[in-house]
Amino acid sequence: MQRKLRIISTVAVALLLVVACGKKVTEEKTTQEITDVNATEIEQTTEEVTTEKDIVSGEEQTTDSKAEVEAEKPYVPITMAFVGDMYLGDELYGNYTKSGLTGFLSQPILDIFQQTDIMVANHEYCATDLGEEAKDTEQLYNFKAPTAREFLWKDLGVDLVTLANNHTMDYGDQSLLDTLNTLDSVGIPTIGAGKNLSDALAPEIKVVNGKKIAFLAASRFILNYDWYATETTPGIMTTYEGTDRFGMMKDEITRLKEEEKCDIVCVYVHFGKEKTYELTSNQPVIAHGYIDAGADLVIGSHAHNLQGIEIYKDAPIYYNLGNFLFGNYRVDTMVVNVEINEDNSISTRITPCVSQRYLVEEVVGDKAQEIYDFLESISVNVDIDENGNVTEKK
Repeated sequence: MQRKLRIISTVAVALLLVVACGKKVTEEKTTQEITDVNATEIEQTTEEVTTEKDIVSGEEQTTDSKAEVEAEKPYVPITMAFVGDMYLGDELYGNYTKSGLTGFLSQPILDIFQQTDIMVANHEYCATDLGEEAKDTEQLYNFKAPTAREFLWKDLGVDLVTLANNHTMDYGDQSLLDTLNTLDSVGIPTIGAGKNLSDALAPEIKVVNGKKIAFLAASRFILNYDWYATETTPGIMTTYEGTDRFGMMKDEITRLKEEEKCDIVCVYVHFGKEKTYELTSNQPVIAHGYIDAGADLVIGSHAHNLQGIEIYKDAPIYYNLGNFLFGNYRVDTMVVNVEINEDNSISTRITPCVSQRYLVEEVVGDKAQEIYDFLESISVNVDIDENGNVTEKK
């Protein structure tokens, strides 16, 4: 009797599913007739209903139908953000131990770091546990931080750092190798320096929303020739105009566009003169050369000050982002927010900030407008609206 009840229950469920799919079931069947239904027929009916239900719900869509659904989704712009010089020094780390990440970044800035698709910064120091005896005595200032501190980059939400600057090798070749190995161990990719020339020139390529985005970095300011990456020694990728290394950079940009079929190529370059708002004559030469070779965006650092902006052949050039977290004195700074549109055009917007004593906070109102106005006044050909949107001046 119990077995019959179980059969009746199973059949009833099957029949309900059949009815739900538009099958006709004769209401005149008796309970006894139902119990006589062949078990194989019940299983087949159930399979038919299940299959049709899954197809309706999308769980058994074909590859073609899935592609059609993907194609119908509206395009969402890819977001990137760039900041200038960062040094995870003792004072910054002290702020962190007291108050966490918001001890050195205000919450709105931390949100940008953690919510943007690709976050990029300039790592302007060595991550090494070497002692002071290893420092380069030709350097006026030497910057290093313990390797155990590098986890902060991951916690911040940074996706990529450039090592192409004039402090990456402050404690010699080994300090660069320590930096590379430590960042690799915490999952932070690097550009602009490496264990040899090929490594230093190598791009970082990321794929987001189906778009292929490449990043390169180089420096036009290094301490001496010993810092050059060579085929057999570690060092930095340099980009002095008129040299073979500048040519290598341009060739790599072109290769990334033509052979790798990258939608976007971004170059982060360390150049210009420190503590001035004025451009040197070589900065446009280098930036324009990159764009002529196929780059879509050029970001600069090294001046420790903000410098102007140019849009050249529809490609934005931010000549210098200045200090972000690199000194205990007060300085205006910014986050450059970038959107990659469906047609591969680039839109940029500034988040104005103030950095002081290893704490960066966003500014609004009159202070924000002051930074916008100043940047516009020292730029080549841009307008900056009250929301920080940067467009080419017509």
